[in-house]
Amino acid sequence: MKLLTISIFLFISIKILSQNDTVFNINGTTTIVKDGDYIMLFSFKGNEIAFVDTAIVKNGTFELNGKEYLNDLSILTSGNYPNPTINTYVALEKGNIHVDFGKKSRVSGTYLNELYQLYSDSCNYYEKKLEQLLKQQKEDKKHGIVDEKLSMDISDEFNKMNKFSGEFKKRNIRNIVGKWAFLQGLNFSGDPFFYEIYTLADEEFKCNIEVKESFNKRKKYDQLEAERKHSIGNVYIDFTFQTQEGETKKLSDYVGKSEYLFIDFWASWCGPCIADIPNLKKVYDEYRDKGLEIISISLDDTQSAWEKGLSKINASWIHLCDFGGSRSKLTETYGIYGIPYGILLNKEGYIVNVNLGGESLGILLQNMMKKK
Repeated sequence: MKLLTISIFLFISIKILSQNDTVFNINGTTTIVKDGDYIMLFSFKGNEIAFVDTAIVKNGTFELNGKEYLNDLSILTSGNYPNPTINTYVALEKGNIHVDFGKKSRVSGTYLNELYQLYSDSCNYYEKKLEQLLKQQKEDKKHGIVDEKLSMDISDEFNKMNKFSGEFKKRNIRNIVGKWAFLQGLNFSGDPFFYEIYTLADEEFKCNIEVKESFNKRKKYDQLEAERKHSIGNVYIDFTFQTQEGETKKLSDYVGKSEYLFIDFWASWCGPCIADIPNLKKVYDEYRDKGLEIISISLDDTQSAWEKGLSKINASWIHLCDFGGSRSKLTETYGIYGIPYGILLNKEGYIVNVNLGGESLGILLQNMMKKK
């Protein structure tokens, strides 16, 4: 009888231990959600909700537990639209997880949650630094100051942020934090690490609808980029645009009026476009008396957005707008799938080079002038 009792006890103990080995325990604190209010946990499988759980806040604390779930990062949320909501990501990894839930939530306690917090903190660091530099550039612009070093610092910070993000994803693309980070950046067409990260991913993740669409778009872009390079040496294709005064103008109205015509495609919502303007101004000041003219063609779809953007850049060259936005036939014809994007024409209207920005335009013109 004693042996039977001991056996049953051991069986139950082993079963409980086995269950605990796959259980997550969220112990949360909050000073922003009132006692008696709910905090909800949403877990996902792809784009669908896998399950939902709810915790009631008591004495500024809340608890949630369940079976480990590592298909995707889950979301803790409180509040309902149109009122403000508070959200944070959490990995439902086995073990004890602590969540300090608020406007700037923090998660800790298990490997994946510490990893998520590290990535989030690092991205916030780079974004805050860039924000400060861009703010300084904006202030300088108000006073007519063009700080070349500041523009280089902004470019360096963008590169540092992209490098950190890319290296992080390469190391972690096989876990849910790395996969989540990769999905967050799919719309960033300039990611230099995309193919490296994609190659390291597992086959199931490569079959993710968003990943497949992004991969196919990038392949198409690469093909068009190759075709664009072949367009060098061909004559430009004419299009009709609108001036700020509402007049209709064509590219052909400007081609041949200067030795070189640089066409800068941009939009008011494009941060990198605006960040590149000081580089273009520097090149324009240096080469306008040597035969350079610039036309900035906005891809904004409203007059108000375009004019707001013009007030930001305050550039003295020619400004036209396509008003086609993402539906523009212009971008399709010229194979423009990311801005800023510049095309340099010579006096005869032949395409000298493509996919240029302010810095690369300056280097190109410098080399061309030396050969004359």
